[in-house]
Amino acid sequence: MKNNSVLLISRYVQGGMKTHLEVLIRGLVKENFLVYLVIPLNNLNLPPQVRIDNIAIPEIPCNIKALSSINYLKNLIKEKNFGIVHTHGYAAGMTGRLAAIWAGKKEIIHTVHNFLPTISPVLTFGGKLAERQLSYHSKKIITVSEQLRNSQIEIGITPDKLVTIYNGIESTKFTHKVRSEARAMLGLSSQDQVIGTVSRLIPSKGIDIFLKALAQLNKTQKVKGLIIGDGPLKAILQDSAQRLGLSGKILFLGQREDVPKLLSALDVFILPSRQEGFGLTLVESQWLGLPVIASETGGIREIIQDDINGLLFTPGEYMELYQKISFLLSNEQLKNKLASNGEKSAHLRFSAEKMISSTLGLYNQFIC
Repeated sequence: MKNNSVLLISRYVQGGMKTHLEVLIRGLVKENFLVYLVIPLNNLNLPPQVRIDNIAIPEIPCNIKALSSINYLKNLIKEKNFGIVHTHGYAAGMTGRLAAIWAGKKEIIHTVHNFLPTISPVLTFGGKLAERQLSYHSKKIITVSEQLRNSQIEIGITPDKLVTIYNGIESTKFTHKVRSEARAMLGLSSQDQVIGTVSRLIPSKGIDIFLKALAQLNKTQKVKGLIIGDGPLKAILQDSAQRLGLSGKILFLGQREDVPKLLSALDVFILPSRQEGFGLTLVESQWLGLPVIASETGGIREIIQDDINGLLFTPGEYMELYQKISFLLSNEQLKNKLASNGEKSAHLRFSAEKMISSTLGLYNQFIC
């Protein structure tokens, strides 16, 4: 009988990474895997991340950024003898894989969700060195886009260790909602032109670019904006919006659990990231039949074919973004084409079923 127990180790997660883990957990439980999840100590007040759909996932509190936690995890892995240890993200990947290696565990899988942070030359060099060394002890390294796979090869990871498995959308979670209800809930009228984004409020997500483009739009037409998500830049971005004259034209909605409903209020979805490993919210919007505009960076280029199923703009260029939004809002035929093609491509390429099937295929190669 196979050992169908899995230890998932992750940092505190938001955005696409959070959704990825939820989809993975649901899929594993459905396939009769016993799932354990290591979470950071300071996130014990966030149970919705791990208790999803009434699935009780055993929580193991641990400060994954502290080296002292390695010994604790090592002993846990020895005691429980998990079939697979699967780490997510750079911090958890380092701590979790070291613990698994020292516990003598060989069935280690790691998922890369984002590009290696470039905080300083010394830390970047150290991060690359650590990733190369840890890759020797990993059975497989999953990347959520080909761009991320290429970035791993560039830092010295052997190509045959790497496999790309795209994030997937659960059709039961992302279904078409009633647009009028969403707009009424937000105090928007049926005549309002509305653009929006879903994002962590951090520098790499380019929300400042979104605000500048929205301000430019409002010089010649009335367009309202929605920002769904939270993060350390929230207060700064709110101040910036006020300085740009967007008072009454922008809604900061914070972290929400009703994202599909909120998205249905939009005319166009915008993803203005400076850097993006994949761009899950882009696919979610396409899945719901929204036309999308996104920056041409990272994994976004694997989702969007310019002028086919979305529009692309140069990262950081808010005037170019403004021009694309203005053109799209005034072109109903193009909006319909991009929305239809986007919805078809999202359903064809990025389903949760594909993601789970591919991940289970890897697990089954190594568990015994």
